[in-house]
Amino acid sequence: MHRITLLSAAGLALIAGAFHGAIATPVVAAFVSAPRVLLTGPSGLDSLRDITPTFVIRAEEFDAQDQPLTLRLQIARNAQFSGPLLVDTIVSGTDATITSARPLPELTTVFWRAVAKTGRGDSVLSEVVGPRVVAKWLRLIIPNSLGGLTTNERRPRFIWSSAQVAMPAGPWTYTFELFTASGSTPVIRAAGLRDTVFTPVFDLESNTSYRWAVTAELTTGDQTRVNSFASFVVVDFSRPVATLLFQNFPNPFPSSSTTSTCIWFDLRELSTVSLEIFDIRGNLVRTLVPSAEVPATLPAGRYGRAVDAAQDSGCDQRFSWDGVGANGRTAPAGIYLARLMVGSSMIFRKMVFRGR
Repeated sequence: MHRITLLSAAGLALIAGAFHGAIATPVVAAFVSAPRVLLTGPSGLDSLRDITPTFVIRAEEFDAQDQPLTLRLQIARNAQFSGPLLVDTIVSGTDATITSARPLPELTTVFWRAVAKTGRGDSVLSEVVGPRVVAKWLRLIIPNSLGGLTTNERRPRFIWSSAQVAMPAGPWTYTFELFTASGSTPVIRAAGLRDTVFTPVFDLESNTSYRWAVTAELTTGDQTRVNSFASFVVVDFSRPVATLLFQNFPNPFPSSSTTSTCIWFDLRELSTVSLEIFDIRGNLVRTLVPSAEVPATLPAGRYGRAVDAAQDSGCDQRFSWDGVGANGRTAPAGIYLARLMVGSSMIFRKMVFRGR
C-alpha cells in the first residue's frame, strides 16, 4: 500500500533543460510515500513510573481509499505480543490519545505498539517500544530499615510513596496500620487517607517494638499491601529498655579513693525489687533494697547513679555497700555476691571485698 505522486512533464522538462542545456524530452516521475503509524508514549529508558500511562497515536500518509481507519494500542509482556495482552484498545480515526484504564502489574516487563487497520483490511504497525519495567505500586520510606531502627520520637512520622496513576483509576486511597511487634491487632488503624504521610495523634509506648503496614487501593478495586521490613523501637532514654544489674565498681574494693562499692541497676517496668549481698556460702550479709530510704516497689528507671552532680563517685550511696554486714560488723575479706531480684527473676554479680 503506497501513495504515488506524479510530477508534470513540463516541469520535468524544465528541470532536465537546466541540467543538460537542451530541449527536454517529456517524462513522468513517481515518488512513493508509505503510510506510517507514529506512537508516542511515556518518556524514560527503563522504569515506567506511571502505571496508567497515556499514549498518542497518529496515522500519516493514508489516502481516502484507506478509510475508515481503526487505531489499536497494544501492551504485552513480550516483544512478540503473544499470549494475553495487558492492554488492547481500539478506536476509530487518524489520531487518538489513549490512557490505560487499568493499572499495569507492578514490576512487570512490558512492550507496546500501535496498529492502524484500513477499511480494506491492511495493517500498518508502529515501532515496538520496550522493554520497560512497571514501577512498584507502593513503597514504605520511613521508618523502614532492613535491620530495624530506634527513634526517640513518641509520635514519629510515617512516610510512603506510590506510583503515578491517572483518573479515573486514581487517585490512591490508603489505609495505615500500626502493630506492636508481637501483636496481630493494630493499635492504630487510619483508613481513607489521601496523603502519603501519617503522624499519630497520641504518644506511642516507649521501649516498645512496632511494625507498620499500608494498603493502597484504586477506584478500579486494584490494591496492594506492603509491610515494613522490620520493627522499630521508640526509645525513652530516661526509661531503660531492659532490666539489668551492672558490675559493681570499684571491684575489688575498697580502693584508694573510696571505702565502698557502687551498684547500678536498671528496671524496664514497675517492679518489686530486692538488692542483697550474700557471702560465697549463700548466707545473707546485707539487704540494700528495700530499706528505710528505698521502698520495695520501684518504677521503671535507672538506679544507683549519683543524684547529686557534685558527687564525683557517680554513686548514689543508698545503693552502695561498704563491707559492713546487717549486724554492724565489718565482713571478712573475700568473694561476695550481689543479687538483684525483680519479681521471680534473679541476676547476680561477683564482688571482691579486700577487707579493712
